[in-house]
Amino acid sequence: MNENSFRKQKLNSCPKFAETELTRLAKKAGMALATSASQGLAEVYGLSASAPAMDRADLRDLIWAARSALHGCMPSRRLPSPKGMAFLLEFPTFVQGLTGLTSIQVVAQFDLESQTLHLRLPGEPEPLRIR
Repeated sequence: MNENSFRKQKLNSCPKFAETELTRLAKKAGMALATSASQGLAEVYGLSASAPAMDRADLRDLIWAARSALHGCMPSRRLPSPKGMAFLLEFPTFVQGLTGLTSIQVVAQFDLESQTLHLRLPGEPEPLRIR
């Protein structure tokens, strides 16, 4: 395995606890989609087992933005995607650990066939497989 493929695999992995927490939060927001985040996005949001997602307003903003894009209620840019739909989102939020309002860009990739949502930073590669 070369360094680039290892890097892509690492960037496309999401800690299992984060995936579980994000899926629970998405279901609470009315989206019955298994939800995962890239490693880079998990680092920006500081996803960890010690920080429950259900209590975090910044993660609710993230899920709300993805849900709004899927339903056409939020301005977003449609991106080419080999499977499903992908949207580039930009929205203001208060990211835990940062001071002040932050504008964040996220790619929300929906695979409606397998009922999954993968969230990643724009510079990160598409997931090798959506869970």
